[in-house]
Amino acid sequence: MLQTTLIKRLTQCQANLEARLTDQEGHARRHNLRIYGILEDKEGSDMTSFLDKLLKNALDFPREGALGIERAHRALGLKPNGQQKPRSIVVKFGSYQMKEEVLRRAWRKKEVFCDNARFCVDHDFPSEVLKKRSEYAEVKKVLKEKQIKFQTPYPAKMRVFYNDGTRLYQDAAEATRDMASQGFSVAVVKSSSAPDQGENRASIYMAAGSRETARPRPFKTQMKDEIKMFLKDRGNRFNYSEGCVKSSCQRKDYFILCS
Repeated sequence: MLQTTLIKRLTQCQANLEARLTDQEGHARRHNLRIYGILEDKEGSDMTSFLDKLLKNALDFPREGALGIERAHRALGLKPNGQQKPRSIVVKFGSYQMKEEVLRRAWRKKEVFCDNARFCVDHDFPSEVLKKRSEYAEVKKVLKEKQIKFQTPYPAKMRVFYNDGTRLYQDAAEATRDMASQGFSVAVVKSSSAPDQGENRASIYMAAGSRETARPRPFKTQMKDEIKMFLKDRGNRFNYSEGCVKSSCQRKDYFILCS
């Protein structure tokens, strides 16, 4: 039981750290845009100048003055052959306001072209965020067919404007479950949250939005109880004291847990 509790605790800590790293990565990419659909080698030897000219012409920016592109490059990876899609282009702007203006104009025009080939402009999201947002693909398709408006707020939420009101979904699993219950033809996406997260939430709250009915015991108290049971099962081969637990070999891990 002690080992299981520790594993759950470490798994939750790891998930929290990964979420923080993803959030920091997202902030670091706030000045970036990602462009899809530009053919390989179209940029020549100077990617920055090529994009500056392309975006000005395609998005009706004034000819004079620069867009403030600091650097730009293709996505990392092997260069595709002629049958594969071209790699995307990552563009970093010196100004967040300029980056947002470029994105706003591209979305307003809906279709932008480079030598009769359509390309798309979007945010440069972290890979974890992209993965979660891609789970809404089927949901978006169904909503577009039904002509229901929706938005996808950062990082991976979805706001749907139904006729009877607006609903905000936290992930694709929640969205597909609710839409399936309303009769929409969508496959329910399996939740990617930790397996014990729902159990912990259910033990603390009676229902969504209800007031807290019971609080879990402090982690330190739980560990002490777990250690007592462990010692009892092991035949009291270890020496126990109120402040700490020490084995004959002075195990530091138990000392840290109880001190």
